[in-house]
Amino acid sequence: MVGRVSVAAAKAELRARLRAERAAVAAELRSAWSAAIAARAQGLDAWRRAESVQLFIGALPGEVETWGLAAACLAAGKALICPRVAGERLELRRVEDLNALARSDWGLWEPSPDCALVEPRAIDLALLPGLAFDLQGGRLGLGRGFYDRLLRETAAERVGLCFELQIVPSTPMARGDERVSRVVTELRVIDAAHFHEQSEEQDDEFDA
Repeated sequence: MVGRVSVAAAKAELRARLRAERAAVAAELRSAWSAAIAARAQGLDAWRRAESVQLFIGALPGEVETWGLAAACLAAGKALICPRVAGERLELRRVEDLNALARSDWGLWEPSPDCALVEPRAIDLALLPGLAFDLQGGRLGLGRGFYDRLLRETAAERVGLCFELQIVPSTPMARGDERVSRVVTELRVIDAAHFHEQSEEQDDEFDA
C-alpha cells in the first residue's frame, strides 16, 4: 500500500509540474518545436514502413501540435487512425478528411462517429501523447489509463511525442503502465528500447 501511495503521489506531483512548465511555453515556440518533432517523426523507419498510423490531435494546453503530421499522413497515402473517448476506453476510427475531426466534451479533437471503426491490432505505428517520458520508455499520461489499455491490444510500434522539457530522469511506473519504444522531441529521437535493455542488464548484475 505504501509503495502504491508513493507512486501515485509522485505521479501527481510530476503531472502538476510538467503541466505548468509545458503550458508556459510561448505559442510561437511550441509551434516551431512541434514542426521539428513532426519532421523527426517522418524520418523514422517505422513511419516509412507504416501503412496505418494512430495519431492524437494535440488539443490540450501546451501539447505537441500534430495537425501537420495528420496532413502528412494523408498525403503519404497512409491510413490515419485517431482515437475517440468511448466510456473508459479509446475507440479508433479512420479519418480520411481532417474536417471529420471535431472538438469533444473533453476539449479534444476527435473523429466523427461516422468514421470507420478500426481494431487496435490493425495499427502499424502508434504516435502517443504524454506529460512525461524517460530514456527507458517510461510514460506518464493524464491518469485515466486510456492509452495503457489501448496499447495492450496492439503490436504496433509505440512512439511518444513530447517536448525536450518533458524528458525526465525517471517516470513513476505502476503495474499496468505501458512503455514506448522510442520518444521523439524537437532535439532528438530517443531509442528507449535500447536504454531499457541496458537498465535491465544493470539490474540483473545487481541481482547477481
